[in-house]
Amino acid sequence: MMDNWQPIETAPMGKEILRYIPTLPPDIRGYNGLAALIDIGYGALYGYRKATHWMPLPEPPKGA
Repeated sequence: MMDNWQPIETAPMGKEILRYIPTLPPDIRGYNGLAALIDIGYGALYGYRKATHWMPLPEPPKGA
Protein backbone atom coordinates (compact mmCIF):
# COMPACT_ATOMS: atom_id res chain seq x y z
CA MET A 1 0.00 0.00 0.00
CA MET A 2 1.24 3.48 -0.85
CA ASP A 3 0.91 5.36 2.40
CA ASN A 4 4.25 7.16 2.61
CA TRP A 5 4.60 10.63 1.15
CA GLN A 6 8.04 11.25 -0.34
CA PRO A 7 9.95 14.55 -0.69
CA ILE A 8 8.96 16.37 -3.89
CA GLU A 9 12.62 16.49 -4.97
CA THR A 10 12.45 12.72 -5.56
CA ALA A 11 9.37 12.87 -7.82
CA PRO A 12 9.70 11.32 -11.29
CA MET A 13 9.73 13.82 -14.15
CA GLY A 14 6.99 13.67 -16.78
CA LYS A 15 4.79 11.24 -14.85
CA GLU A 16 1.48 12.05 -13.16
CA ILE A 17 1.72 11.85 -9.38
CA LEU A 18 -0.28 12.83 -6.32
CA ARG A 19 1.11 16.10 -4.97
CA TYR A 20 0.68 17.58 -1.51
CA ILE A 21 0.60 21.37 -1.39
CA PRO A 22 0.63 22.65 2.21
CA THR A 23 -1.34 25.54 3.65
CA LEU A 24 0.45 28.86 3.39
CA PRO A 25 1.58 30.34 6.72
CA PRO A 26 -0.95 32.80 8.25
CA ASP A 27 1.32 35.80 7.66
CA ILE A 28 1.36 35.07 3.90
CA ARG A 29 -2.12 33.69 3.21
CA GLY A 30 -4.10 36.49 4.87
CA TYR A 31 -7.75 36.31 5.89
CA ASN A 32 -8.97 34.27 2.92
CA GLY A 33 -6.03 31.86 2.85
CA LEU A 34 -6.03 28.66 0.84
CA ALA A 35 -6.12 25.34 2.65
CA ALA A 36 -3.68 22.51 2.03
CA LEU A 37 -4.60 20.31 -0.92
CA ILE A 38 -3.77 17.12 -2.76
CA ASP A 39 -3.93 17.11 -6.54
CA ILE A 40 -2.65 15.19 -9.56
CA GLY A 41 0.16 16.81 -11.47
CA TYR A 42 3.62 16.54 -12.98
CA GLY A 43 5.91 18.70 -10.86
CA ALA A 44 6.53 20.69 -7.72
CA LEU A 45 4.62 23.86 -8.61
CA TYR A 46 0.95 24.65 -8.18
CA GLY A 47 0.42 28.24 -9.23
CA TYR A 48 2.56 30.25 -6.82
CA ARG A 49 2.44 27.50 -4.17
CA LYS A 50 4.98 24.68 -4.17
CA ALA A 51 4.25 21.03 -3.54
CA THR A 52 6.39 19.55 -0.78
CA HIS A 53 5.61 15.83 -1.06
CA TRP A 54 4.40 13.27 -3.60
CA MET A 55 3.32 9.66 -3.99
CA PRO A 56 2.49 7.46 -7.00
CA LEU A 57 -1.07 7.29 -8.21
CA PRO A 58 -2.88 4.18 -6.97
CA GLU A 59 -4.13 1.55 -9.41
CA PRO A 60 -7.66 2.27 -10.70
CA PRO A 61 -10.50 0.12 -9.37
CA LYS A 62 -11.11 -3.17 -11.16
CA GLY A 63 -13.76 -2.88 -13.87
CA ALA A 64 -13.41 0.91 -14.19
